[in-house]
Amino acid sequence: MQMEATEAAQLENIINTNGKKRSYYVFKSSNWRGNDSNIMKSTYMLMSRKPPKMLGTVLWLVDNVRGTLTRVWDLPFDIKLDPRLLDPNTPLEHVHDSMAGIEGSIVLS
Repeated sequence: MQMEATEAAQLENIINTNGKKRSYYVFKSSNWRGNDSNIMKSTYMLMSRKPPKMLGTVLWLVDNVRGTLTRVWDLPFDIKLDPRLLDPNTPLEHVHDSMAGIEGSIVLS
């Protein structure tokens, strides 16, 4: 819950600071830091064009003309998790939908 509140506050600050721009993307990249990888660090970047999809990123489209904030994708890291930590009754549909159209970093012909 704390991470969600922090993210909402960060997005609110970005939107309020950039109210004169018509539209833009907010790209969030996160990674673990610290000796035991116990600290999550997130970086938010404004972009005028849609970047490529990457694991460990979230992308929103801010449209100040319409007054909307739309999550374009949410791609968590591809890490092995203990299946007991996942709730099979709560599918993460937004993550599944975000994977559509993602391409690998190496394309073989």
